[in-house]
Amino acid sequence: MKKFFIPFFSFIIIIFILGFVIWFNFPNIVAHMLSKEFQVPVSIQNVTITKKHLKIDDLNIGTPKGSKTDSSFFSKKIDVRSSLSEIRSETLTIDSFTLSNNIIGLEFYNSSGSNNNWVTLMNTPTKSKKETKRKYLIKKLTLYNITVILTKADGQKETFPTIDKLEFYNITDETGFPIDEIEKAIAQAILKSVLGKFKLLHLLENAPGVNLIKKVIPII
Repeated sequence: MKKFFIPFFSFIIIIFILGFVIWFNFPNIVAHMLSKEFQVPVSIQNVTITKKHLKIDDLNIGTPKGSKTDSSFFSKKIDVRSSLSEIRSETLTIDSFTLSNNIIGLEFYNSSGSNNNWVTLMNTPTKSKKETKRKYLIKKLTLYNITVILTKADGQKETFPTIDKLEFYNITDETGFPIDEIEKAIAQAILKSVLGKFKLLHLLENAPGVNLIKKVIPII
């Protein structure tokens, strides 16, 4: 009996240690996943998980190699609300996705701006070994306080007026867009709405399209 309990308790201790390490390194794990998808440095200050909430503090998505600036997107607080049953269902469903105090960094690599950091990010191929053609639905996506900072090829900067609020409903895809790239679908919905307000939508002409239905209902 003693020979059984010693390996058993050793196994429990190992599992506990692994769980402890994973829990306290979770921000780094999430950042690594996003970095792998966008192929730029990504940092996260903290991640908190409960049964129906995922909270992320200080998300920063970097810029492609060779850029003059350091950040393509920063969000002070992100709150995602869903449930285990909704996440595991046939259609991955997120009830609400809220981002507060956001900065979109846009850097031109040429004089016209047709070549820029966001075109590069959106064109990065997925690194997942197997794409999952699973449908998804984000019922409500809300952004509070969005500031766009534009850095031109000559180094000159321009900061656009802050947008107080944007709200999107029913972000989904009728063709089964790979769920591995859901963050790119969210980014594109946001970029199209924000840049459209400042008449900069042409800057995304070289970015791949994502077929989103019932996509944008902005509120300011």
